[in-house]
Amino acid sequence: MHIDHAHADHLSEQVLTARTRMLFSHIPMGTTIAAGLGALIAIMVDYMVDQSLGRQGWGWLTGLLVLASIHISRSILYFRAKDRDHPRWMRNIKFSIAGLSIWWGAMLWMLPIRSHIELQATLIGTLSGLAACGAFMLTVDRTAARLWLAPMLASVALYCTTLSSVLGLFGAISVTGFLGVLWLETGRADRRVGELLFLRFTNDRITASQAVALREAEELSQAKGQFLATMSHEMRTPLHGILGLSRLIRGELRSQEAHERMNLLESAGQHLLGVINDVLDYSRLQAGRIELSPAPVNLPDLAREVTSLAAVNGTEKGLDVVLDSTLPADYMVHADGGRLKQILLNLLGNAVKFTEQGQVIMRLRELAHEDGMPSRISLAVSDTGIGIPEDELARVFDAFHQVDGRYERKAAGSGLGLSIARELCVAMGGELSCDSKPGQGSTFEC
Repeated sequence: MHIDHAHADHLSEQVLTARTRMLFSHIPMGTTIAAGLGALIAIMVDYMVDQSLGRQGWGWLTGLLVLASIHISRSILYFRAKDRDHPRWMRNIKFSIAGLSIWWGAMLWMLPIRSHIELQATLIGTLSGLAACGAFMLTVDRTAARLWLAPMLASVALYCTTLSSVLGLFGAISVTGFLGVLWLETGRADRRVGELLFLRFTNDRITASQAVALREAEELSQAKGQFLATMSHEMRTPLHGILGLSRLIRGELRSQEAHERMNLLESAGQHLLGVINDVLDYSRLQAGRIELSPAPVNLPDLAREVTSLAAVNGTEKGLDVVLDSTLPADYMVHADGGRLKQILLNLLGNAVKFTEQGQVIMRLRELAHEDGMPSRISLAVSDTGIGIPEDELARVFDAFHQVDGRYERKAAGSGLGLSIARELCVAMGGELSCDSKPGQGSTFEC
């Protein structure tokens, strides 16, 4: 709860600082234009009245220019200051705004226009427009806008009551009503500005928090990948030693039972080595450190070799593992042969693993190429296995994902084979897709 209050207080300070900056940013231009308008009014009145502008009139203009200069200088000092978030800046500028408004309101009283109804009407309209324009520019702060409106328009309304005519009374009522409308609107505008600023700074805070969280997640992911790569490498070294030592010991064994136990030991070691290799490859892929070594590869020969390797496990389960290729025997491709072999072994091994009866077929096809485009090769592995439910197809390539928990005992593994195969396909300019129906089998195509 204390953190929420602190957060709200910090946002309020940011909103106040932004309001102050926006308020000061309007002052130089607005005040300069208003001072120029005051000079034009003085010249017009001096030209149109029978007598000269008079000491009071020139005194009003001089006072206006002095107050405007002070107002502008405060704005310049604000933008040069280092402590712009200090409350005194807002306080001082409000005093300055009120002073200017009072001085503008004194214009009708100090200029010699008493016997010139046209000038009176013109200047009353001018002051009303000036009040509205200033209020619009100062809506970022309700108090500042009202300090500009109230003294000026109150003076205009009071002046209208001294005209002792129906038009004067109408003018007083109209100006008072106009003041009331602007008073209410400045309050609404102030609330809208406050809400927008609050949302802006809240959004900035959320964006910054998300950026920090994303950076931390990326760093954590990199650290995890580095940890997996390091541990996989460190685990492979003694495991290779264990497997090598088991082969040496095999020659000293005499009984069949001892050989069977050694076979189990080597099988478990090879399985563990495969899992470690999968984790190492996956961590490298995630870190973007997989390097391909493209070279000319005889694709039909490679496919026959991989099919023969997979057929060993398939034959033990009573499966037919066959190659169906329409490519010429000497068909060459430019690819990383080792990684391509890894993809095919993963796909064939996965198919054999989840097929209890029937067959596993690897198909090689050359796809018709478009004009000006090189031909593409389709590598597809189909099986007659258990298939994949439709709602699981979207996740079949996710790392460490098992399609259904009831198959885990039948098909133990790291859950990385398909994920690695897909990443390698993408790295080699292809895409791995899956089409499957439960109970009918699956087809993986790269």
